[in-house]
This record gives sequence, C-alpha cells and structure tokens, in this order.
Amino acid sequence: MERFQYGRLDKNKREIRIFRIQPAICRDEPISGDLVVVSLPEQPIYDALSYVWGVPTPAVDIIINGLLFSIGPNLHNAILDLRQERKPLLLWIGAICINQGDVLEREHQVSMMREIYSQARLVRAWLDEHIDPMAKPFKEIQRLRKRGPATYDALTFRSIIGIFWAAIPFLFYSATRIRRELTNDQAFWEPVTRVFDNEYWNRLWIQQEILLARKVIFHCREHVIPEKGLFRFQGAVGSHNDSVQSGNSRLGDIFEMNMPGYFNTLSEGREHVKYSRVSEGGVAREPGLFFKLFLDSCNLRVTDPRDRVYGCLGLLGTKLREQITVDYSFDLKQTYAQAFKAHIYETGNLDFLCSTVDGAEAVPHNLPVWMPAPEKGSVFFYQEIERYSYGPPSSQSVGIISTDGIVLSVKGFQVDTVRKAGKNESISYRPISKWVQEVQTMNKESNTQDSSDALWDKPYFAELFRFGCSDNTYWNIWYKRPPTNSDLRSVLQDIVQQPVETGKHDLSLDILREGITNKHPDSDIIISMCEAVKNSSFFMSTRHELGLISASNANLHAEADDLIFIVLGCPKLLILQPSIEASGKFLLIGSAVLPHMIDGNYLESFLHQKDTSKCTGSQDIQIIDIDLV
Repeated sequence: MERFQYGRLDKNKREIRIFRIQPAICRDEPISGDLVVVSLPEQPIYDALSYVWGVPTPAVDIIINGLLFSIGPNLHNAILDLRQERKPLLLWIGAICINQGDVLEREHQVSMMREIYSQARLVRAWLDEHIDPMAKPFKEIQRLRKRGPATYDALTFRSIIGIFWAAIPFLFYSATRIRRELTNDQAFWEPVTRVFDNEYWNRLWIQQEILLARKVIFHCREHVIPEKGLFRFQGAVGSHNDSVQSGNSRLGDIFEMNMPGYFNTLSEGREHVKYSRVSEGGVAREPGLFFKLFLDSCNLRVTDPRDRVYGCLGLLGTKLREQITVDYSFDLKQTYAQAFKAHIYETGNLDFLCSTVDGAEAVPHNLPVWMPAPEKGSVFFYQEIERYSYGPPSSQSVGIISTDGIVLSVKGFQVDTVRKAGKNESISYRPISKWVQEVQTMNKESNTQDSSDALWDKPYFAELFRFGCSDNTYWNIWYKRPPTNSDLRSVLQDIVQQPVETGKHDLSLDILREGITNKHPDSDIIISMCEAVKNSSFFMSTRHELGLISASNANLHAEADDLIFIVLGCPKLLILQPSIEASGKFLLIGSAVLPHMIDGNYLESFLHQKDTSKCTGSQDIQIIDIDLV
C-alpha cells in the first residue's frame, strides 16, 4: 500500500486539516480515517487533542484516506483510547494534521494555534496514566465538580481586578475552605499524585492547549476525570502557602504542581484568558505578560527551544502577536530577540535588563550577555522592579535590537564608577560574619567620616534590605504593613549580632530564614530582608556609597572601574563593562541599587539638569548611545 502524501493548504482561507477517525467496536481494529480540509473562519466543528508526543519509535502504521501513515506509540494509544464505538470522531492532531515535513506550512499553522484551540468544541487532554475512577480519591474529585461557583483564591484575580483582589474570597466559595475539607493523608492521594506527576504537565505547549480551550476533558487512558473537579482540586492544593497543616506534611507539598508559566493554577490561567476575551475582544493585554511567560517557561519541557517564544503566542494580544514571526529558519538568538523587541514595543521599557541569575547557568548557549533567558537560569522579580521609578521619558527612544539579535542599542549616561566590588557570591548564602567584615573593610578603606559608626546605623545601609523581595513577600508583607527604616535598622542589628551571640559563625541569612517560624515577632521583616539580597553582592562606588549588584550572568562579575549607568527605560541602575573585543561596546554585568538613587526624582533632576554635581563628567548632561553585546 502506498504512503500518504499531503496536499496544499490555502493560507489566505486559513485552512486546517481535521482527522475524521472512523468508529470501531473492538480496540484491536486498525485505526483508519480521512483528513478533511476546513476553513477556520467558517467555524467548523471539531475537537483538539493535547498530549505528549513522546518518542517516535516504534512507529505504528494507520490508514489515512486509504493510504499508510506512520505515527508514534503515544499518539497510537491516545487514538485507541479516544476512538468512539458508533460514530466518527473529528479530531485536530498536530502530528497528523500539519505536514511536519513542510517548514513553511508548519510555521503558518503554529501561528494559528490560538485559533485552532480556542475554536475547538472541546480540547481532549490525554495522559498516559492508568487510573481506577471508582477509587476514593477520584470520587472526592467528582464531588468537587458539583460544588458552587469557581473556587479561586484572592491572588487568582489579582492581576485582573487590581485593587478589588482582596475582596474575592468573600464572593466565592474559597479554595482555602476546600483545602480544610480535604484529607492530608498522602497515601490516600497517591493515585491522584501519579496523575499530576505525569510528564504531560511539564510541557510548555499546554499553556495554549489547556488555557485557551472552551472546555477540557482529561482522559487518563480510557477513563475521564471531570474538568471542574480537577481544576478546583488543583486550585485548592497547588496555589498558595496557607495549605492545611497535618503532622509534618502539607497537602500542597504532596503534589508540588509545576503549572504552566506565569499562572499559579489552571483556574487562574483560564480565568485570565476568559477575562481577556470579554474585556478586549480576545486580546490579552496585561503589560509584560510575554516576558513573564517566556522566563517562567524554564521548568517546562520543549523539543525545540525556539518554542519558548512560539509556544506562548496564543496567550498574547493581537497587536503583540503581530510583532512575532514564526520562522524556524531563525537561530535561537534571532528568535529570542523577537520576544524582546515585542516586549519593548508593548511596554516601552527595558526592565528585562534587571533580570538576575539564580545559581549556575542551566544549559550551554551562545546568547548575548544582555539577553535574559531560561537557558541562563534568569529570574525576574516583577514587584521589585515596579517599586523603582527611573522610567524613560515618553519622548526618548528606549532600545533597538539588531537584526541578528546580538546588539541592543540603548541611551543613557554615567552617574558613577565601581571603586571596589565585593565577593561574587550571593549575600544570602554567605556567612553573615563574612559579609559584615567585607562591608566594614569597604567603609574603612573609603575614609568616610562615619567609618566608625555601627554598621546598621550607616546612612542608607538598611535601605539596601528594603527592596528586592519576591512578589509574594511584597504582597503579603510590604503591601499590608510596610516596615519603617527604624524597624529595618533594629532587625538588621539583631541579624548582624546573631553569629556572635549564638556562636554559629557559619550562620547565613538563608539558614536564618529557614529557622524562622511564624511566632517570631519580626519573621516577616527577616524573610523580606533575606530575599532583598538574594542573588546580590555588595560594591562600593567612587563616591564611597555602598550598593548592591545583581549579576545578569553567572560567568560575569563586577570589577573595579566598571561604569554605573542610568539607561533610559530601565528601572534600575546598570553596571557596564567596556568590551575588550569590541571597541565602543559594553557588557552588561548586572543591575544595581544605590540607596540615594532609589527615588525616581533623581533621574528627573538629571534630565532637567537641576542637580549635575553628582554626575560623572561635564556639567552638560550627555545622553549617549550605548551598545550592549
């Protein structure tokens, strides 16, 4: 029998193929069907499949249009489990309905993923996991399906409803209440644990496939788990930190769900997309969402790393999607560069330059130094950045990325120089006694008048520990009860004296934080201060001001004579190092904090030349072109 050959699709008509699977009473009957070409604008009726492609071998032959076609073992099992007994099943399957050997067609079809999954009658999510639907934990999930309205936590709506987010728990049957009604017995939930441990949840593409769906049916092989019950269960145990305590375990810790990208739970992501459709006619317009999804994809699996960009397109607004070209002839630098061009276009800022790295770089790469990426282990604290307010004037050009994705051209001006850089190691992991000694040495070498003062009484020193905490800490602590500078100094004094008082000379902020309990009167402030200096190290400027630097790359660190710049469009100071290999170009070492420059008015005074005494160079402020490589 001959092999199946694809025909052409009409791009102008936005055509796709649908696999019409013929029914079979016996599971052993060969899979057969035909491909039907339809036009999306004509609103065809079909289901879409979401599954893990898996290994391609051993390949299995099926019949399409009377001809042979090879598919992988995972897809073969999925079709056998989903195939109906009495009537055909119209199913969109990427591995079959897209000619994977035609790069141009694949690019065009990938750009249509949003429409394909959002227009499907329902999305069938298939997991290669056998379950007993009559087991007690699955009956518990069935019970959740019958509950009242959606069970979202307050933070689920935070980014959507803004200042009203705190009122949400009183409006809906809360996830916290459900948690309290569910047993914390790990053995009881073991069958469900296996479902959430399935590799399916680690796929990046499910961000579009699940979140965009009108309705989802979860198939664990031939058995079905109800959508609403699963969403409510996952939202209850996988969302936030107030899980019910039971002995030494927490229900939330049992599952440790790695949910897709920026969203904490499936319910949160689907509600975000639903709200976007209602409010913007299908256009998701949360500023910076693309960059958040891109970086948060670091723990999600993709076969092609370029899909870290293409796999998020369906969750973005129309105008932003138009800035991205799905082109698999682009290398990784060019593909990622598109993401940052789109981010600049959408937000008008360069906040991504404030990303830092959490530990060693994840995988080898040849990406530019200025470009944060999952491959580098880059992280970005959104709430931290929002608290800085340098910001570019609207009339200023923010940044231009070269066609090859290597050079980022920006504008800025030098405000200081690094005099001495501390040890290139995160403050939070170093023994407290070591970095205290380092800071005291820097102060003595600076010959400042206050070099004999106690460390916690240094001007601005406590302020370094005020900024930089994570999003959750900010909302849980700073938003509710911002500590005063006096509070910070008092706690800082206690922290600095801890190694001496306890005799634990290897005590670090990270160890101190782990030992803090909710009963400690200053637990919130200590947690916040520890987070503020995570992934950061100290440096001293030529004006004898102590600051923090957060490295943007694991293999680069600050050195004496590095330049401190304000870059228009970037909310934090940047440490730049002249490139040895390329004259007139700079390497981005990292973002920095100098306490007296935290106030956004500092930039404004520069631009209006109200205070030029602090600026390195002449009295005439010159905004120069800077090429980051």
